This record gives sequence, structure tokens and C-alpha cells, in this order.
Amino acid sequence: MGKQKTVGVSASWENAQVHVFCDICIREIDLGNRPTTHFSKEGWKNVIDNFKARTGLTYDRAQLKNKWDQLKRDWKLWRDLKRGETGLGWNPIKKTIDASDEWWKERIEMLPAAKKFRFVGIAPDLEEKLDRMFSQVVANGENVWIPSTGAMPPKGKKQIMESHIEKLVESSKSVASSFLMPAKPPNVYLLNEALDELEKYPEIYEDKKFYDWATLFLMTLINGATFMGIPSDKRLEWLQNRYMHSSS
Repeated sequence: MGKQKTVGVSASWENAQVHVFCDICIREIDLGNRPTTHFSKEGWKNVIDNFKARTGLTYDRAQLKNKWDQLKRDWKLWRDLKRGETGLGWNPIKKTIDASDEWWKERIEMLPAAKKFRFVGIAPDLEEKLDRMFSQVVANGENVWIPSTGAMPPKGKKQIMESHIEKLVESSKSVASSFLMPAKPPNVYLLNEALDELEKYPEIYEDKKFYDWATLFLMTLINGATFMGIPSDKRLEWLQNRYMHSSS
């Protein structure tokens, strides 16, 4: 009876539990169990097991993934709210940004969704953790987005990753000739969006080689853009066809 259990997709979160969840996620990131923008199968297992051990709560992967996604959305919105501003302080009494009513009015008019932060924002200690969890995509050249976990990978793994990326950049030329993509500036969130979409297909985890190939394949900007431009009900089929083509 000492252990609590929450069933279903919805889960109730207290502030202390959010911090525990973030600490566990950061540890898995530092251990290298988030090879792209999402945890590996082992990483998710560790997150689930460690969260249960530290809180007594049995949340499944779907519940924890929901929290991850919600924190990520809030973090992006919070960053957009503060974008271009310097010297903003934190009001510990109001528990949000220390700014005038006029500032808040102008910002909410520009960003209506940020109204949720008017009286309850993201505290600096939590923001620091969210930065470590989600500030992982950096530009490397014009065509490839490479995730950075904040800790340098072992030399051998880094060399393997670089080798894969070089090959994928070359192979992207053939993809480019088959799909005409409109010219647009690189989107720093493109890799996140493509891999978020990949998460919607649980069957992809049944074949580790296919999953590893797919995450690397989508790192190339044109591959990720093409994937996201295809109708959602055709994306997995297209990706499987590209995988079969690359293996032949």
C-alpha cells in the first residue's frame, strides 16, 4: 500500500515531481540515452524506473512522454515571450517575470498563448533544467541539423555519427532530384518536428536498425522537410521505402 499508482494517460504533477522528472531526464541525456531529440528505448525504461523509485508513482511511457511534450511546449513559449528582451528579472512573490502591466499587455497581444505565464511563470531553477533538456539542436552547415546533448559523446561514437551524416548528405542529393522542395530558410525546429512525428509510429521501435537509420536519415534538412511535407498517412510508408532502397 506504500506505493502509489496512477492509471490512464492523464497524470497529476506536483512541482517537486516535475523537478525530479527533469533531473532524471537530464541524467539520461548525460548518459547518452537520447541519441537524437528523443530517448532511446533504454533511456525511457530508465526514466520510468527511476521516476517510480524516487516518487513512488508508476507512470507509463505515454504519461511521461506527455509531460515531456508539455514541458517542451511551455519552454518554447516562455523563450518566445522573453525573446529580444534583456534584464528581465524574476518576481518571487508573483512567481513570474518582473515587468510592468504595459509590458505584459503588449507581449500578450503579440503572443496570446503566453497569457498563462502572467501570474505563474517558469522559475529560474526549472528554466535552467529545461534549457538542458531541450536546447539540443544546433546548425551545422546548411543541410544538417545535429543534436547536442550538452556532453561530448565518446570519440568513437562521434566518429561513427559523423561518418553516417557524411553518407546521408551525399544520399540526400538523389532525394533532392526526386522531390522539388520550395526554397526556404533552415528551420531550427525541423528536426524536432520530424522526430516528434516519428514517435507517432510505435511499430518503428520493433526494428532497431530501421529506427537508428530513420533518426539519422531525418537529420538531413531536405529529408526531414520532405518527410514533413508528405501526407501524414503516407509518411511511414515513404520512410520504409527509402530504407529498403538504401539497403538494396
